[in-house]
Amino acid sequence: MESLIHKIEKYKNYDDSKIQSIISKVLYQNFFSGKFLTIKELAEECNVSESTITVYSKNLGYSGYRELLILLKMENNFYNKTFQSEIGPKSDKEKISNYREILNDFFNEQKNEDEKIIKLVANMKKANKIVINSSYQLDDIANYFKDLLSLKFDNVLKNELKLYAYKNAQNLTEKDLAIFFVSGQDNEMMQYIFAVTKKMTKNIFIFSSRSQMEKFDMQENVINLDIPKLGSDNTYRRIILDNYISIISLLL
Repeated sequence: MESLIHKIEKYKNYDDSKIQSIISKVLYQNFFSGKFLTIKELAEECNVSESTITVYSKNLGYSGYRELLILLKMENNFYNKTFQSEIGPKSDKEKISNYREILNDFFNEQKNEDEKIIKLVANMKKANKIVINSSYQLDDIANYFKDLLSLKFDNVLKNELKLYAYKNAQNLTEKDLAIFFVSGQDNEMMQYIFAVTKKMTKNIFIFSSRSQMEKFDMQENVINLDIPKLGSDNTYRRIILDNYISIISLLL
């Protein structure tokens, strides 16, 4: 599957006078410097309207600039120096070899969660409503996941992590599905929302880092975001979660 940054690279090599080439060049340059512009900033930088940026994003196969931006950030995490420095040895051949070993371990470990993913997708198709909750560390991916599901289902909601967020959980029924994305620290609010949600429905799935798993007493529906050999680095965690989302999208 062709990466988004490679698609953008092709677009930037088109005729310099074409708008898609101008937008692509700005995105391409900022990608490798780790800079991600809002739709307003990008429109101003390219001297085009925000609606033009939206059309550009859709031409690349995405629902809009928001989805495109989230995917760019995820790909940037994959390619960033933190990821590469953890591969290990100095020689190029050893780096490539170790990188492949890491990916193999990653995919092999994920097989342990296949049944949970299949069950989750089946429950999505039957749910009256899908409500997504996320800790701050994974909020951008959760938003992307919400947008992705909204293309398939009519009633998908994202519960913003605010003071009275638990009140939305009180409106759930047994026919609704709740999904949690949990990692990082300071997840007391997430735990409280989970406790309220559990009173309303048992149809709950949790994507969780290893350190947070024990805080949610539904282990049969907890999906692991950490692989011991890779450690608990957030860069790897995002790659793992991105792959889960890709599998879910494949099964929908």
